[in-house]
Amino acid sequence: MHRVAQLCFIVIVPLLCGCTGIGTSRWAMDDPVYAEKYGQPYSSNDAQKVTRMMKQSLDARFISGRNGGYAGLGVLGAELGVLRFPTAYSEIRGGLKGQLNSGTGTAGLDVSARLQTPTRLAPFIGVGGYLGGGSDVSAVSDGRDNDHDGFIDEVGEKRSQGIFTLYPEAGLHFWMTPKSRLSLVAQVHLAPQSDVDDFGYVGVQWSILDGLHGLWNSEDGDGEWSRLRDDELP
Repeated sequence: MHRVAQLCFIVIVPLLCGCTGIGTSRWAMDDPVYAEKYGQPYSSNDAQKVTRMMKQSLDARFISGRNGGYAGLGVLGAELGVLRFPTAYSEIRGGLKGQLNSGTGTAGLDVSARLQTPTRLAPFIGVGGYLGGGSDVSAVSDGRDNDHDGFIDEVGEKRSQGIFTLYPEAGLHFWMTPKSRLSLVAQVHLAPQSDVDDFGYVGVQWSILDGLHGLWNSEDGDGEWSRLRDDELP
């Protein structure tokens, strides 16, 4: 049974990679960490060669300890920020976000933490928060006492567009190159305020690795990228 499963892995996964355009086993050789790990010649043993090619085609662990920036467009929203990968399995990010999904336009700070597989095509889950605000808007027909004066929907009643939400998120990353990543993101924003309805956000994010060198010290004392230990990249 083990040999059958191994054979299926060797045959089916490369086929899926080719059909989906995931591409060559040496896709990230432009990255120094990846190249240091996989720069040596292939083994003459066919089984070992195929196994290594498969690992190379999926491996994105070189992102560990690195940082970058991102920009995103969503349904009724846009965002711009910075990110860091504490490990190959985790990501933290923060930036500015504007959105209309809550029913009124707001702009503010958006932060989240994610867990993901350390692979080129990587599903992820995360949690985050959004704090935004905007100018006051009319609230004469929302059925709420927004100004807390004991009257509902009176003439001239307004409400603040200040908003705070917590959200779970999920999505899929794809590293197009060692420096560039495309992500599909879906979030459900849960608002604790009684005058703000929960809302969803769906969008696309484009991330650039090592794009903002000044925000974190990504280099070691010799001025080269810090390498992962061999036991971290088996």
